[in-house]
Amino acid sequence: MANEAWMSAFTDRGDISLSDITIPASHDAGLSKGHFYPYHMTSPRKHCICQEGDIESQLAAGSRFFDLRIEKKGNNLHTLHGEGLGRLGGAHGQQAGEIFEQIDDFLSTNNKEIVILRITHTEEKHKVHTLISQKLRDRLYRTRNTQNIAHTKLSHLQGKAIAIFDKKALKEANSQEGLHRLTKVTAGGTIEGGLGLCGEYAGGGAGMRSMARFAIERGNDHGTHSRNDRGWHDHLFMVYWQLTYDVEHKALEKADESRDDLVVIDKNAGPHYNLDYLLNTHKGIDTTPVCNDKGKDPLKSNARKGKRQKHRPNIINLDFVNEAVCNKVIAFNNYFLQLLG
Repeated sequence: MANEAWMSAFTDRGDISLSDITIPASHDAGLSKGHFYPYHMTSPRKHCICQEGDIESQLAAGSRFFDLRIEKKGNNLHTLHGEGLGRLGGAHGQQAGEIFEQIDDFLSTNNKEIVILRITHTEEKHKVHTLISQKLRDRLYRTRNTQNIAHTKLSHLQGKAIAIFDKKALKEANSQEGLHRLTKVTAGGTIEGGLGLCGEYAGGGAGMRSMARFAIERGNDHGTHSRNDRGWHDHLFMVYWQLTYDVEHKALEKADESRDDLVVIDKNAGPHYNLDYLLNTHKGIDTTPVCNDKGKDPLKSNARKGKRQKHRPNIINLDFVNEAVCNKVIAFNNYFLQLLG
């Protein structure tokens, strides 16, 4: 695919950090059509699977951030989507060891790319951090001292995998071993090394308009979060551009009819089709304010000319990533690259 090396346009520059770019991300990256192992016979396939192919194919499509939830199944560590082994609903997916091997292979061939692994919904007792250290030993981004990765120059991250863990998955981070802390950021919060993310998932029952409202609201919030003297945030803004239940149908609905000039949310279409609305909003294009069916006041983004950079998303979490939807995010980066000069 054409997107195996898209980051080199950024990582070859010495003046750009993670907080300057936008990355296509894979929601529940381990659950794909070829990797679906239900907890129970009643676990609905269409509610559990979030991706078309395995991690290797998602990397080739252009995704560089992977949402991974992992637990032990028999003698192996598997990804999961659902309530956890032994509970109702949900399923296991691709083996964690295979995922890390595919990332290692990818970075060995594409040594100017950067891959971020977010490990959550995972018990530390399963020792996912140990497996990552074994499989990605030469690829992990390590630091001598605790540092904020959001400010790290992309040129220093070339060919690296950035592994970030919440405290459930890893109680004590170890930056020297490449095992970094994931911090959930709110207004006034601080980052003590690793990588911080702000943003909020709209919830299981959300429709297209509610999802868009959350994305715009959190973007407006992000614009108020503290920045340094260069105008950089100390964390990344993550947009959860995803809907639950019957995931593939909702994600891809009307995707073939996608319009680059979209300025209004189409509630009868899915996240792939409506992604142009989100991107156009952050380009400062005069999009129509989001209003959901419950009669809430229309919500308008604060991203305007001269203020776009401080509101822009850094990570867009997607279901069923493919080359076409990743191309939209990559083109969005190129737009901001021109602004940076």
